[in-house]
Amino acid sequence: TVTLLSTGRLMFHGARDDLVPWFGHLGYNYDPSLHGVASDWALDLVAIGFHKPKRFYGHTITNAEELTRASNDFVSSYTSLSGVIFFAGDSSSMIGSKSLGQKMQARMNKVVGIKSNLTSVTSSTLVHRVSVSAGSSSS
Repeated sequence: TVTLLSTGRLMFHGARDDLVPWFGHLGYNYDPSLHGVASDWALDLVAIGFHKPKRFYGHTITNAEELTRASNDFVSSYTSLSGVIFFAGDSSSMIGSKSLGQKMQARMNKVVGIKSNLTSVTSSTLVHRVSVSAGSSSS
């Protein structure tokens, strides 16, 4: 399972084999000869805040508006397919917002007993190493 976040927004969560088709559905196509490894492409795709030359990146997410739109599309699709209903309330709990991403992460951690350790921060994209608690004290 892959969970991809960018600037606190949920961009993708699901099977590794579904990552490339999902972003292709949004118009961001993966080309192995241009982009290399699909996981690196996905990280580059959702990283914003720096110049991305088209000849190296192709059609990519370049600003906060595109990032928010892609996140909202994923979260909307994911919630409608899974039947999950997320937080209702004021604008601070909107889908795709940082506060929602933080709430979702906290809820997931509590429900399934996950410990999440931040391993790197690159170009505003958070990459987490996740390990499931097995009830033992060894690491």
